[in-house]
Amino acid sequence: MRIKLKDDSDDQDIELEVSSKVYAFQEGIIKLILLRPEYMGRLCERLIQKIDSLINSNIAQAETYEEYLCEEWFKDKILAIANSKKTERQMAQAVQRDVALDYSRIHPKYILYNETDVRISVPDIRLETDKIQNAVLLIYCNDEVVITRNMSWYGNELGKTLNGMSVSLPDISESNIQISVKIKCDGDEIFDSGESLYRKAIIFSGDRELPYSQIKKDNYTIVTPAKSELRIENSLITEIKGVKNVGCKAIFVELQTGYVLGFREGKLLAFDSVMNTDIRIIPPEESAYLPDVNLNGEDYKIAYNNSSYTFILGDRKFQQKFVIIKNGERIEFEKLDAIEEGNGLIYQCRMDSDDKDVCIMQVIDIEKEKSLYDGRYVIVQSAKCSFNREFYYSTSDYDKAVYSVEIDGQKEYIQFTERDDEVCLPLRNGELHAKIPKISIEETSGQWMNGSAPLWYIQNIPQNSILKLSTPHSVQMKLYVGDSNVGYDGSGVITIGNILHGMSSTGNDTILDIKAKAIGKNNQETYLIAKVCHREMFLHVPEFWSVGDKLFWDHGGFFAGVSGRQFTLELTGETKNEQLKYTLNEDTDYVNLPDDIEAGSYKFSISVISGGLFKRTEEFISKGHCIIGDADILRFKDKRIIIESMTDASNENAGHIQIQTSYVDRIKFQGVEDTSEGECPVYSGILYDEDDNGRRWEYSSSIHIGSKGHKKMKVNPVRVVYINNTTLCITDSDGDGLYYYRYYDKYAEITKYALTDREYNAINKHKYGNADLYIYRTERIENV
Repeated sequence: MRIKLKDDSDDQDIELEVSSKVYAFQEGIIKLILLRPEYMGRLCERLIQKIDSLINSNIAQAETYEEYLCEEWFKDKILAIANSKKTERQMAQAVQRDVALDYSRIHPKYILYNETDVRISVPDIRLETDKIQNAVLLIYCNDEVVITRNMSWYGNELGKTLNGMSVSLPDISESNIQISVKIKCDGDEIFDSGESLYRKAIIFSGDRELPYSQIKKDNYTIVTPAKSELRIENSLITEIKGVKNVGCKAIFVELQTGYVLGFREGKLLAFDSVMNTDIRIIPPEESAYLPDVNLNGEDYKIAYNNSSYTFILGDRKFQQKFVIIKNGERIEFEKLDAIEEGNGLIYQCRMDSDDKDVCIMQVIDIEKEKSLYDGRYVIVQSAKCSFNREFYYSTSDYDKAVYSVEIDGQKEYIQFTERDDEVCLPLRNGELHAKIPKISIEETSGQWMNGSAPLWYIQNIPQNSILKLSTPHSVQMKLYVGDSNVGYDGSGVITIGNILHGMSSTGNDTILDIKAKAIGKNNQETYLIAKVCHREMFLHVPEFWSVGDKLFWDHGGFFAGVSGRQFTLELTGETKNEQLKYTLNEDTDYVNLPDDIEAGSYKFSISVISGGLFKRTEEFISKGHCIIGDADILRFKDKRIIIESMTDASNENAGHIQIQTSYVDRIKFQGVEDTSEGECPVYSGILYDEDDNGRRWEYSSSIHIGSKGHKKMKVNPVRVVYINNTTLCITDSDGDGLYYYRYYDKYAEITKYALTDREYNAINKHKYGNADLYIYRTERIENV
């Protein structure tokens, strides 16, 4: 009968198998009409009455199986009509589709769409009359209308049905989700959800909401208001980023044996027993974040006087199975008040010392005659204990590291270093111990990372290299290689060797930074763990300088590559085609120069020979420029300085300020002088600009009034102080800094900056600033 009602187009007889016999549907109908006409008449009458009630929206609860089949057939018909008329937009909107055959069956529900969007899903609704002209969905948050949606409908001879819809959860600003749904047709309210959608947390199994009573040891997505704080024990937690619902946060949680799921303010959602018992024991909350105390060789926790222990039993029948022993006093569960919440019974037992300094709380399994729990506590009136950081890893983290303790009004400050694992101080008749929240990262092979090398060559890293991570309980770690998150699962182990060898560099000179990101409750920090290169290279471009007949070098800071390499150094004169070759290695500090070598600027290249016996190739490691002779005299010989950015000491936050390009040439060495930057080479030169046609415009060399009436300051010749190969200090000949000004380029429609030799006035003074240091490069020119 079910098959026949679901398919009107099937004209063939349908075979039904009942037990071991096979029956034909049409043959059965004929036999019923012939052999049991009265029964068949009553059956047909009930079917027709049910179909009539469905069409006319006069629906009673199905009492027989054939009435249930009629309702299912009617739902299928309505959905078939809806799906045939739905647009692509509606298909995307209605994530889950259902039909409420009457108003009492309207049940909005929460669904999780695309793992990041919590929606309220409203089913298709069979209207009681087809006279309705307007239908509106209203969503309330804290009793205020926050979302209004007009509802469409579809229908034919079967009547009119409202299209269901799903709507993203509105903005949440409170610590509870107090959402309600109302539906009005032509101004009359046909549905009100009341408080049925109120939640402290929405728990999803997949994309379907799960009642708290059905939670078990499994994986769930939990969505709560951002202001609420979950209490989760014995679980793996992963924060879900990109939640679309404003004011909400979401986590993916894997509940494990002995889990407790609830809120900090005390509401319990679900729990799991431990040690295969029917009891769950939750100590006072403060004991989790206060330090331990050692008394007479035994460890005690710290608890506040009159704080509470929480015990959870799965059923009242277990009341006589367990007993509490507090300071030697027997306390029966059946004499304690119980609160029924979630899927457990909650009992509270206060902590107090009975005029003693300590409280010992035990739980005994009477049937098995064994102790399940033994908690020892030092009782205090108040306590504030905290480290100055949530976690410690780098040497700088330990700068002024201190642990602050205030117990019952007495304050102590204990300093510690990275060599310490815990802090200790006397407390009453014992000693307080607080474990320092350290992060440790250890590489297992010992062949790399644990040394002081600033850069590591990938071929020197073993493929079986493993990182072991140890972190405080409240700290989540993420590991990045370059910009890629390697997906650390919190297990404490990362197969870093496989990860690095499995990654291809994006360029020959790529250096990958390995970084660890520590995320605490209130702070987060990113630490550089190591640098890895995919080709042999120096840490920086080597620097060469000559002293007498020797050419020294700085080894490029550090060489990351195959140990014992022989380097080939080739020098090429920039003015003459003179070439010299030398052999270097990591232990070579200098090479001897020919007596007749011409002083000047040279290009250099450093290469190595790689490959096997039958295929030897030359690979270039680095190249650059160097000076042979007196570097201070030759540094800017036959070159001009190009300035494209500068800094302003009074505006440090601006960083490097891009300016209209200026140039310095006719550069002459004046000697090494004591300057504001220390002992530095000093030069003189001419500062100038070039227009779009390449014409030269020199800055003023005297104080005078220009052709347009502007007062000009004396700038040239400028004084150039060499700081390093990227930075200069440039002033006028008296040592005064130069001005730069701000102007608006109406063609580019942006604000620009440029050096100037014009004196400012009262009107444009606010557009001027003092240039400090200049970022530069050089290019070779014909001798000017």
